[in-house]
Amino acid sequence: MLKGFYFELLGGDILNLKKSCKIYESDLYFRLGMCYNNIGWCYKHLNNEEKACEYYSKAIEVSGGNVVLFYTNRIKSLKALNKYKEAIDNCLGFLHHLKGDRELACCTFMKAIDNYKAFFFPYLYLGAVNLSKTIHYRNRNNNQSLPMNKEKGIMDSVDIITEGIGNCSEGLSDLFQMRSNVYDALNDSLNKDADIVKTLQIKRGLFERMG
Repeated sequence: MLKGFYFELLGGDILNLKKSCKIYESDLYFRLGMCYNNIGWCYKHLNNEEKACEYYSKAIEVSGGNVVLFYTNRIKSLKALNKYKEAIDNCLGFLHHLKGDRELACCTFMKAIDNYKAFFFPYLYLGAVNLSKTIHYRNRNNNQSLPMNKEKGIMDSVDIITEGIGNCSEGLSDLFQMRSNVYDALNDSLNKDADIVKTLQIKRGLFERMG
């Protein structure tokens, strides 16, 4: 299920889907994220900022990038690790996202990827923005075929998400799920279904490890 920020980006039918989702499900994602966040906080007080940052990233992953606290804590850990450039780019990107400035957010997240390739959220954001532009274009133009520049934009989504899948160890279920939505927009049912299967396998593995 799509979660968090990319509900807002995609709009339309997906927003209606969000309203129909059961409340406990979104609450579960928040509670899981808070558990990971609290583990990160414990590692921070054990002076292990690397592990703290790892668990803050897990918190962002399971909450769908929708809780500012988790992002803030991760940025604090990056600062403590003297990873200032990464902290600045990710912080600014997230701030631009919160203010609704997608263009600046995209530019900043691209810089974040250039400087640090292993964090999943920038890839996810960039893929979602390109997908949302495609959906909005089709909604405005009665589902007409995409012009060449729009087609290139959504193919760029496939490339950026695929790069994220190759570089990241966290957030893989969200990346595969986002790519399946991009393939759906491209009417590529074979690759869409393959990514849905991968998403379910990863999520099933996550909950089995927690059980």
